[in-house]
Amino acid sequence: WSFEPWQAQLVDFTRRLLALRRDNPAFRQRHFFTEGGSEDKQDVLWWHPNGHALQHSDWNDPEQRCLGMVVANGDGLGGKHLFLLALNANDHAVDFRLPENFAEASVDVYTTEHPPAMAHGVIELPARSSIVLSRQS
Repeated sequence: WSFEPWQAQLVDFTRRLLALRRDNPAFRQRHFFTEGGSEDKQDVLWWHPNGHALQHSDWNDPEQRCLGMVVANGDGLGGKHLFLLALNANDHAVDFRLPENFAEASVDVYTTEHPPAMAHGVIELPARSSIVLSRQS
């Protein structure tokens, strides 16, 4: 087969997603995530691009088209390996302020041609894009 460049990129992206799921229990949940409680029991945190946990009012904001989801790799949010999935459904780029413990995270998967720029705990999410960052302590 002879792939067009965009097709080869899609195959590579799909391989990275499958490897991420295969290698990390956080992406193979058999139960609903647990929100609230102590860090060792909580396994999800919903994150606002302005740099704080999502509040009830944020979920009801019709203009809110960008959010993040911090998930633990099986050992709670106080554990050693965390992921941040950030989604931007806006038609413009958004400066997404990362949780403090993700300031030095690596960008593992992205839906743009190149990894988004990250500096001083803020990552620029292009319009209609998503990324997965990982952090290990």
